[in-house]
Amino acid sequence: MAQDKNGDSSQEQPVEHPGRRSFFERFFKAVLGLWGAVFAGVVLYYVKAPSGLQAFEEKSMRVGPLSDLNVGEARFVAHE
Repeated sequence: MAQDKNGDSSQEQPVEHPGRRSFFERFFKAVLGLWGAVFAGVVLYYVKAPSGLQAFEEKSMRVGPLSDLNVGEARFVAHE
């Protein structure tokens, strides 16, 4: 065993494969980046105003004044 200047004996450490480590680092960065992009898309979809919905006035139709409808009376109106 060789000793360094501090008196510690140096032992050879097993060589790790840098290719495997870098692959997993890149893989996890890609997965987390994809997850972040999907999360941001979901948040933006939730926040943005709905553009395809009709306004209340477009969904309602006029059938006459409310005073013409007496209590206990019902009318059926054909809606197209």
